[in-house]
Amino acid sequence: MPLRQQANPSSERASDEAGVGLTLFIGLHGLLFSLIMTLESLLQLKESPFETHNSYMLTFIFVTLVYAMALLMELIFRAQNSTYCPIIGKLNILAGALAAVILLMILVPFVGWTVLAIWVAYFVRAACELYEEFCKLVYRAIRQVLLNMLVRHGPHGFFQEHNRLPV
Repeated sequence: MPLRQQANPSSERASDEAGVGLTLFIGLHGLLFSLIMTLESLLQLKESPFETHNSYMLTFIFVTLVYAMALLMELIFRAQNSTYCPIIGKLNILAGALAAVILLMILVPFVGWTVLAIWVAYFVRAACELYEEFCKLVYRAIRQVLLNMLVRHGPHGFFQEHNRLPV
């Protein structure tokens, strides 16, 4: 009878959290994409957007490109289990939501401006969180560099004078 290995509960929990995170990731981006496509379809029925709202449409195209590039970067970082994934993820969601808000501003201006105000409040909150995350990453990087130098040179290696001639 073969011995069965006991499952590690922490690895199972991490696997479950990763599955939930991936499901949320796919669902949220599916929702954003569907919303953008629906608003674009409604916009084409209403009027010619490039003639009446040229600056909004150019901004929409730029934000959509940022959203697409951030989505690609997030997928790459997720595959590598990178520490930058939460940062890119928030930026990605903000860009996708802004693309939808810009279209909404053209279709229903009052509702669009109201949703833009909510988006700006969320952006400020996310910017504060991203700043904290960025500071933590910089702190970890500096700490790692200093630890590597300490291991390489020893505790007194930085301050010892070398009494030998250069070769």
